[in-house]
Amino acid sequence: MSRFPLIGATTLLVVLTGCSTLPQPRDDGSLQREAIAGTEQPVPPSLAVGPVNPPRNGGVAVAPEIVTGSGQFVRPQGLAKPKPVVA
Repeated sequence: MSRFPLIGATTLLVVLTGCSTLPQPRDDGSLQREAIAGTEQPVPPSLAVGPVNPPRNGGVAVAPEIVTGSGQFVRPQGLAKPKPVVA
């Protein structure tokens, strides 16, 4: 048996399956009633939530500070020796 008729039959089966109609969903009133249950009541009040990040120093703002570095690398030996090349 050649592969071309098998591929053609499989393609035809996929195309016909894609064009077929889907079964209609059943009209279930209990599912709709369950979905809207409780919507007739007013919305409950929202929960009181504190600040996301509370201040750590008693609420006093700290002024930004700029510090200049020494210009020295932490690990200069890592820069002096290059990594080996993997071929």
